[in-house]
Amino acid sequence: MNIKKIISFIKKHKLLITFLAITAVGLFLRFYKIESTVFFGWDQGRDAWVIHDLLNGRLVLKGPKTGIGDFYLGPAYYYLLAPFYMLMQKNPMASNYLNMLANFFNFAVLFYVTKKIFSPKIAVFTLLIYAFSFYIVVKNQIPWNVSLVPGVSVLIFYTIKKITEGSARTVPALLALLGFSFHL
Repeated sequence: MNIKKIISFIKKHKLLITFLAITAVGLFLRFYKIESTVFFGWDQGRDAWVIHDLLNGRLVLKGPKTGIGDFYLGPAYYYLLAPFYMLMQKNPMASNYLNMLANFFNFAVLFYVTKKIFSPKIAVFTLLIYAFSFYIVVKNQIPWNVSLVPGVSVLIFYTIKKITEGSARTVPALLALLGFSFHL
């Protein structure tokens, strides 16, 4: 391959390459040797049993219980998690693979929305903070039902912004995102 073609390709796609590089490093920080550092607590054990029941034919209609009295979240997380448990033959480490996808989703949404609202430079800066913040990295290592909340919340914010700018066609997207968020 010609070196000029490579340089031309890099210049043409530098924002995408930057996004992928920061995301790759951010995911590496979160998931390198995750099997020895993962937090497996009560929530993850409960999720494993619910998925076990789900894969054995028991329909799940309510999600995890919150800390607020007798209030439950929706079951969307369990249905997203089930294929990973099925593919890994009910190994509880399967939740880490959904968590990896959720984190990639969060990186992509954060970058896209920040770029759309502000600028590519601000998007890169925001992504750097998200990728390297110790607190965020540690919290993102935990496979739990709130893993998708950052990305979904940013999308909700973006759809509300679009509606306030006069884009009525984003109302169905907002309603779908709000409904989905109540199940997380």
